[in-house]
Amino acid sequence: MIEYDGLRLFKYNYVIARLRRDIGNGRWETDGKLPSERRLCELYAVSRVTLRAALRQLREEALIEQRRGSGTYLRQSGTAASEPSPGRVWRVLLLGKTPRFPIEVDPYYSQLRLGFQHYRLPGREFQVEPLTLPGAESFAEYCRRNSPDWSGYDGILCAFPLVEQDLDWLERQGKPYVFLGHPNLARPVPLVDIDNYRGMYLAAERLLARGGHCPLLFYHGYSSPNCQARLAGYHAALAQYGIAPDSARELEVNDRTSEETEKILETILRKRLAFDCILAVGDWPALGVLNVLGRHRLKIPDQVRLAVFDAFPWLLEGVHPHPTAVVQPFVLMAEKALELLCRQAGDSNLIPQLLIRPVLVDGETT
Repeated sequence: MIEYDGLRLFKYNYVIARLRRDIGNGRWETDGKLPSERRLCELYAVSRVTLRAALRQLREEALIEQRRGSGTYLRQSGTAASEPSPGRVWRVLLLGKTPRFPIEVDPYYSQLRLGFQHYRLPGREFQVEPLTLPGAESFAEYCRRNSPDWSGYDGILCAFPLVEQDLDWLERQGKPYVFLGHPNLARPVPLVDIDNYRGMYLAAERLLARGGHCPLLFYHGYSSPNCQARLAGYHAALAQYGIAPDSARELEVNDRTSEETEKILETILRKRLAFDCILAVGDWPALGVLNVLGRHRLKIPDQVRLAVFDAFPWLLEGVHPHPTAVVQPFVLMAEKALELLCRQAGDSNLIPQLLIRPVLVDGETT
């Protein structure tokens, strides 16, 4: 693990973050060519295997391109991973809050960006421009303070919940808009969301179907509709197998670090509270669980089975054993958000809403 802005990252994730930051800061914009693989390995103090894995991720995100016999280059700005279509350019504003991690580390935004790059519509090219607001500032407050010019944008995507007064301000702009995720508003709004109920049900059901009888749940218990849906899906899976919910085994943790999960699980082991399987919500709780099970030499999955909900593929890339995970398809979410934005623009009375099913990926922990 390597320290990066107060976070502990695997070398693979660390190199991705450093490369994203250096690209974003314009480090190689003079000629657009990155240093050789050997030089990059020296700069970031990693092996060539780790570097190449990180470069593959950035190539997937269309940040770089690798030319045989020539080297690695920055891609020209734009959303398409291939040649752009010769049609009208749609400028879309992506509203987000300042992420809890540095933007180059936060996997949610990297997945959204990848989806925007993948989406195709004949005769139209999309240019998605992010605007991140400070965490304590509302959208309406930002607009009153800055008086932004919305005339150059064709649509707005909201990657964080707005309150009612924010929505009023947004609708006065007269632009089509779509929420990414449930905004928890009283009135219906255009949105594309992940089916969190189904995702938690899939993860819990996989544990119980493989022989689990006494599960532990590590989750971050915010009061959003998505978090409530997750608990409901978990309880539905327990009910299917005749297991009663037990609040002592449903443990709220911070999803930004692994340390809190580790402390709680160490206490559970010390008190000898019985369990045979664990469902962890989020990457960092999952890493905390794996760290503790490894320290106590508990065999996975023979002695303890593990499933993860809301796992980002690149964040868990270097973890062994590789976890069984239910992945939220944020790439598809971003693609569908642009699709719904276009549909709403064609019919201002339309309130399109789409729920995407998460994907269960079997690993070595169940």
